Amino acid sequence: MDVLTLVIRKDLVRRLDRIARRAGLSTTALANLILEAAVNDEERWLARDQRVAKELEAILVRAILNGDYDGNAGVPQRRHQPPQGG
Repeated sequence: MDVLTLVIRKDLVRRLDRIARRAGLSTTALANLILEAAVNDEERWLARDQRVAKELEAILVRAILNGDYDGNAGVPQRRHQPPQGG
């Protein structure tokens, strides 16, 4: 894995350091816990989104197989344009 250099705003580092000291942790340990929590949360959202997409796909397939979907559902019909003068 490549080493990634991040630039963190100084005010955030100070705040993180203050919280870490109150919690009895190093700044790095607390930052790792916060980052892990954020990544876990994003993974949960991604998994949820993937489940929803699969469920919607299954609904669409069932509708197609049952003949309830013709491919044009919800598509507005074209209106004839009035002839352009000229």
